[in-house]
Amino acid sequence: MYARARLFVIGSVICALMPALRAQKGTSWLNELRQPCAKKYAVYQQQVLRTPSGLYQCLLIPVSGKDTLLRATYDHPSCKDMYRHGSFLFKENGQLRDSGNYFRGKPEGFVYKRLDQLPGYTLYGYKNGVLDGPCMARYTNGILADTFTMVEGKEQGTRLKYHPNGVLKNSITFDQGKRQGMQASWDSTGRLQIRSFYKDDMPDAFYERYGTSRNLSEKGSNRRNMRVGSWYFYRSNGTMASYERYSDSGIMVFVQHYDEQGKPQAFDSLRQNRSATPSGGMNAFYEAVTKEYQVPMAAVKQHQHALIELCFLVDEQGKPTKLKVCNEPHVSPILEQEAIRCFNALNIPWQAAWEHNRPVPVWLKLPIRVDVIH
Repeated sequence: MYARARLFVIGSVICALMPALRAQKGTSWLNELRQPCAKKYAVYQQQVLRTPSGLYQCLLIPVSGKDTLLRATYDHPSCKDMYRHGSFLFKENGQLRDSGNYFRGKPEGFVYKRLDQLPGYTLYGYKNGVLDGPCMARYTNGILADTFTMVEGKEQGTRLKYHPNGVLKNSITFDQGKRQGMQASWDSTGRLQIRSFYKDDMPDAFYERYGTSRNLSEKGSNRRNMRVGSWYFYRSNGTMASYERYSDSGIMVFVQHYDEQGKPQAFDSLRQNRSATPSGGMNAFYEAVTKEYQVPMAAVKQHQHALIELCFLVDEQGKPTKLKVCNEPHVSPILEQEAIRCFNALNIPWQAAWEHNRPVPVWLKLPIRVDVIH
């Protein structure tokens, strides 16, 4: 088990399920494939039937007699994705996974997809194979997750994103695919986090950020994604921690720190910017995690291996909170549970992050690589 590791994402696709077949009008074929590429379906049979319209209807039917895995129409007997023409329906474990209409291999109209990660499923509009029209996504519980409009492949109008509890998360305005105008974001309780203005897809003009105490945390102005003019930074209790002034080219030309009573104090570079660190340093922390983590016997027997990512918030007092597994989709419940137990068991104190002369909360990610070697 290693504290840090590289993550390689391998996208699984339905591949080599349908070999090329020669077809004649009015006939059908039955082929049996014993090694599906995804290795998670039982032995199934494939049927390819040429319809009176000259198209080919392809079916994948499990020998076990369960629901059809795939029912789709193609304009070529090989039934490859590039030849989709007409309706397409794919099921997995009895649940609808993918459906829609295609024209000469390109999606046309609304296409439904169920996802392994959040949100739960999407319903996007297409025209000539390009996103065009209203699009939406919902969580697995049915709550709206995302809604936006595409015009010829570019976002247009206001995009709204929601938290899993239904509370508005983001409001973003687009013009021909670029963010323009007012933008805002809220946390899952409805507390305003950021208000800003965009021009040509970059922060431009005013910017405001609010802290966990709902007080203003910082405010100032941007010009093409650079700080310009006067910026004010506040502590969670509302007192000003730092005043900074930036040139038109985004270079800080003046800074003044203030103590809790509002009195000017000498500049301290460590108080200006400092990342959150565990007591003893990161290397010692990684070593402690390596020693504490115990691979469950069930995972050993199942030859499980995974990269688990723990996310947690180090608050202004340096206390790790809101610990959670941030893998989407989840990789292994027993390995993830052990990772959470390991982190909580260490109970190592942290030093809070500092920005602009005041402690700030910061989210951190801890990757844990688990490999079972026999």
